[in-house]
Amino acid sequence: MNISLPKTLGLALSLLVPCSVAYAEVQRPSALPKQNDASPVIGANPHIDIATDIPFMASLITNIVGENDRVTSLVTASDSPHTFAFRPSTMRSIQNADLVVFIGEQFMPAVVNAVKEVTSDSQMLTLLDLDGITLYRSTEKDQHHEHDDKPEHNVFADPHLWTDPLNLHVVAGAIRDRLIAIDPARQASFTANTDRVLANLDTFNTEQLRRWQSTKAVAFVSMHDTTRYFTERYGLHPVDVLFSAQHSSPGVKQLRAFQKAVQQANVACVLTDPNTNSKWTQPFNDATGVTVAMVDALGVTTPDANYLSVLNTMSDTLHSCITRR
Repeated sequence: MNISLPKTLGLALSLLVPCSVAYAEVQRPSALPKQNDASPVIGANPHIDIATDIPFMASLITNIVGENDRVTSLVTASDSPHTFAFRPSTMRSIQNADLVVFIGEQFMPAVVNAVKEVTSDSQMLTLLDLDGITLYRSTEKDQHHEHDDKPEHNVFADPHLWTDPLNLHVVAGAIRDRLIAIDPARQASFTANTDRVLANLDTFNTEQLRRWQSTKAVAFVSMHDTTRYFTERYGLHPVDVLFSAQHSSPGVKQLRAFQKAVQQANVACVLTDPNTNSKWTQPFNDATGVTVAMVDALGVTTPDANYLSVLNTMSDTLHSCITRR
């Protein structure tokens, strides 16, 4: 069932399609022990400066490089990556960094362009350009493609790749290799720390496969495709993605049309993120039978922004919202 709406809403509707979940295991040289991230192993030269874009990536990197190194997230709780404004501290963090890890130009274009001016290619790691990453076309850039279309070039890719744990396998390995190139004497430390991260990602993926294969999800709406890679990985597809909700304030007609679309599609869950304009969700409450839940995939509102806690909180929030009726 498709629902026609005014073009001003920017809606791309496609009903929830149940699908089976296939898991292709990431091949690594040897099996990894299943254990939690304890204190990372610290090498002889622990003073590496790393700048990255979001708290989630800062946590992941910290667990690989070591707690005595300096990992700086440019985005804070008050920021939106897509409209990030430079501060003096931003450029200082970039200029002082031995390694700059960014998701890509599509995510924070102003920052990436500035980084290119003050760093060499060897100092910069762009995650969207890594071989082995699963990418999906950004429906914000081109809403005429189906949800499972692959981008023809990374410039059209949805940048929220880190919500897929299999993508994080590739990311962690690439960060490890760059760190070894910076400080070869700490190779054993970086490798041991990365092995723990990969083991935790394996455990998380196994838990999610079990959770979502046995879950009957209701129709849900995502106000932004922040969780796109997670929902694709585990076979969950939203009824609608409303990109204009990120920062716009809806008019009365837009709000009524959106509310009508949600009701006609029998939607029971509306997912927002920290940057969603709250006016879009004001019509929904328990009386309407629609649950509104905020998903923070960036880690800006999660205590300590631990990468595992962000992933688990995201999964728990999704599960609670889209299984409630």
